[in-house]
Amino acid sequence: STGSRSGRPEVTPRPSSGPGGGSHRGSDQALAAFIRSEAPWRWCALTRRERDETSKELTHDIVNYLTEYARENPGYAALGCMAVGFFLGWKLKPW
Repeated sequence: STGSRSGRPEVTPRPSSGPGGGSHRGSDQALAAFIRSEAPWRWCALTRRERDETSKELTHDIVNYLTEYARENPGYAALGCMAVGFFLGWKLKPW
C-alpha cells in the first residue's frame, strides 16, 4: 500500500489464499477501497428532498420524546424550561 495524491493510502485487493484460508480477504479489501472512494459521493448525492425528510423525521422524534418526557416528569420539565429561560434571558438581554 502506497500513499496517493489525496493523502489516503491506496488499497489493492490481494488474491485469495485459496479455499478455507482467508478466501474473503481480497473481497474485503476491495469493498473497503470502494467504500473509502465512493461512499462520500453517494452521501452527497442524496437529494435535497431526502435530506429534508430525514431532518423532519429527526425533529419529529425529538419533539415526541420531549413531549412524552414532560408528561411523565412535569416537575423536571418545568425546571428545565425555567433554566433555559433564565440562561437565554441572561445572555440575550438588550442592555
